[in-house]
Amino acid sequence: MKNRKIEIITAFENLDANSLDILLDENRIYQDVPKSVFVGKIRDVFQELKDDEFVICDFKAFPGKCKQCSKGASGYSFVNSQNSCYAHIIFEENEEEFTDIYSCNDFCSSHSDIKETFYGIYFDDDQKVDFMLSFDELVEKEFCLRAIEEIKQELIDKKVLSIDFMSTWWEKYDKDDDKIDIFNNISYTFRREIKGYLGSVRNALYFIELSRKAKFYLDLYQSKIFIDIEAKMMWLFACLHDIPDIKLYLHAKVNEDENLITFSKINVSFDLMKDYIQLQKVFNDWSYLIPYSVLMSLPHNWKTSLVVDDFSSNEDDDDYDFPF
Repeated sequence: MKNRKIEIITAFENLDANSLDILLDENRIYQDVPKSVFVGKIRDVFQELKDDEFVICDFKAFPGKCKQCSKGASGYSFVNSQNSCYAHIIFEENEEEFTDIYSCNDFCSSHSDIKETFYGIYFDDDQKVDFMLSFDELVEKEFCLRAIEEIKQELIDKKVLSIDFMSTWWEKYDKDDDKIDIFNNISYTFRREIKGYLGSVRNALYFIELSRKAKFYLDLYQSKIFIDIEAKMMWLFACLHDIPDIKLYLHAKVNEDENLITFSKINVSFDLMKDYIQLQKVFNDWSYLIPYSVLMSLPHNWKTSLVVDDFSSNEDDDDYDFPF
């Protein structure tokens, strides 16, 4: 059994969820959830790490101990050559096997130079084996799952969501954002998923509206009057007045070759937002004409859009492809 334990640790080092699925006991509960749920979450974490082009997947296990919740319990930090850790994990054991495996937030590792911890391993409360939903929560779950199923089926059938579908779906299910707030301090899988879809649809509809406004300014840019500095200045200020978020990043993956824009959970046609993307490019080409003194006198929402030019600190930036 000692070799089996070593194989499990090695699987965590190698980001090998398939091996964990084989090695872990089907009848045991890990981190308060069934083994199948535990491995499913681990698989998602591993895949995110593998898909991240900035992460070197050469993780090694460094022993350590929990400092608080399970004080003194032994485990490992899984750290790569970039000194980044994807999780600190406790391994409770008897002589034969690991009896429980769970993430630790207050861990003292033998690795002395961990610069950041990426994920950890977390589960929603409704995934835990001893959790029971109330009648009201069951009603809300059914409401959320119906909304999720509708949008997933539309994506399966048509690959992209139309404006009409998104507007109708949003009108039907946006109230869910308020309803599910009755679940105070409890995390639910269906709550998290529906909020993800609501956020994606909201963002898509917002940028589609910006793109409608952008078309007018692109047409104006092509006109004969746009020939001197004064005209360009007037055009820049007019853009700012009507579209103060002109420098707002799409926070989406743009694939012009496949005519797709992906907002985390959903796909929409690139054509629906191409005017906004093109206007951003043109605006950035000419924005240097705005004097700094004038810039500082603009209303705050305009000034912020122009001054904050570096979004590299945003933790989600690695997931986005920007149009410029």
